[in-house]
Amino acid sequence: MKTAVFVFCILVSGLISCKVAYADWVEMKNGDRLSGIITGTENDKLIINTPYAGSIALSWKEVKTFETDSPVVVSLSDETTLKGTVTPAEDGRISLRIGEILETVSFPLEEVRSINFKPAPPVQTKGRINAGVNISEGNTQTKTYHLDAEAVVRTVKSRYTIGGELNYEEDEGEETVDDALAYLKYDYFLNGKWYLFNNLTLEKDEFKDLRLRSFAGAGVGYQFWESELSNLGIELGVSYVNEDFEEANDENYAAGRWAVNYDRYLLEKIIQFFHYHEGLMGFEDTNDIVIRSRTGFRLPLSNNFLAGAQFHYDWDNSPAPGMENYDKKYLLTIGYSW
Repeated sequence: MKTAVFVFCILVSGLISCKVAYADWVEMKNGDRLSGIITGTENDKLIINTPYAGSIALSWKEVKTFETDSPVVVSLSDETTLKGTVTPAEDGRISLRIGEILETVSFPLEEVRSINFKPAPPVQTKGRINAGVNISEGNTQTKTYHLDAEAVVRTVKSRYTIGGELNYEEDEGEETVDDALAYLKYDYFLNGKWYLFNNLTLEKDEFKDLRLRSFAGAGVGYQFWESELSNLGIELGVSYVNEDFEEANDENYAAGRWAVNYDRYLLEKIIQFFHYHEGLMGFEDTNDIVIRSRTGFRLPLSNNFLAGAQFHYDWDNSPAPGMENYDKKYLLTIGYSW
């Protein structure tokens, strides 16, 4: 008898735990319904943690209604902040049960600005450093070294970025690659999305006859997303370009600049895809085009270490005489992030 009672209690407690663990649900405008734990909103997405697919980000515009079993903090467009459990109401609205007296407030979904919003710390820092080495000896004697790094400091209104790259190769004791890149950028946010920027980039490549290319400029950017899971920003501005060659005639010109910076975690933060693209086009001579592109994947390992695979593509539409227009690099790296 005692055994039966014990088993019954275990079953009941298990059922109660399952109900408590996954009592929230969301109904989409197309009729789909998901159950789990609603953790909040992020980048115009409602995040629900499901027992069968992990965290799922749902477009807020496609949410019809939802319900929570535990209290959540709801911020409205008029700066009002309320805390309570959400219950469904008529289409396009939700109700919030507030406090022990269960006072109910109803409002349209479009008035909700955020759910369980977590203010960012006043200063945030992040960065990474990656290295790749390949040394072959015997019948083939080659040495390849790569290093890239970037650090970002973010406050509510400002973002500071510094980074660089180094590449060096030898084949049978002779240098075949020797290039370096360094960049600085400052962004001032006018609001949560739009920002103004200043940037400076320095680049040298011995095997492109390029002693130093420098360009500095300013412009405007728009940050579509900025979070731990995904980031997307675009920029448009003007720059002044100075090219100092070893043998060819030096050049300087004003140019338009554009840039795209995108990264996103895939498969529940198992792997991160990234793509950076930056271009310059001269105002006086539109054949003066320079493009720098970095695309790849980062695989987080333990203790902030990560593995990476990168593809670098650089295009110079008007290279020094006798030089190729493009350079390609395929890289495998090991790095550290913070």
